[in-house]
Amino acid sequence: GVWNLSFRYSIPLQSLRLSSAARCNSTTGEITNLMSIDAQRFCALMLNIHALWSAPLQVAVAIYLLWGELGPSVLAGIGILLAMIPINAFVARKSKILQEKQLKTTDSRIKLISEILNGIRVLLLTSYSSIIL
Repeated sequence: GVWNLSFRYSIPLQSLRLSSAARCNSTTGEITNLMSIDAQRFCALMLNIHALWSAPLQVAVAIYLLWGELGPSVLAGIGILLAMIPINAFVARKSKILQEKQLKTTDSRIKLISEILNGIRVLLLTSYSSIIL
């Protein structure tokens, strides 16, 4: 939505304001990841931030209503729900590790492609293209 668009627009503008020393610290791949993945993560955070307070309230109301219908049988469901928390945490941790590896691979791939394109640009600008081709 609007958040995503504003972040994707502001990151390149901010990168233009960086000093040359600061630009050396960031690769093209990192900037591209900022523009796509990190902006998307922030937008997802903005959409789901209210779950921090509303999810516990919803669970409490659901347990109360289920207790009225099912009685003590609700405790079995709560037990299963609590047993799934460590499994969910394990899967989330593994997913984060895999995503970090994917981001590093993407950074290196974009860096390699930009180096190749810069090399081609240098060849074209120095008029060596007729000798090579």
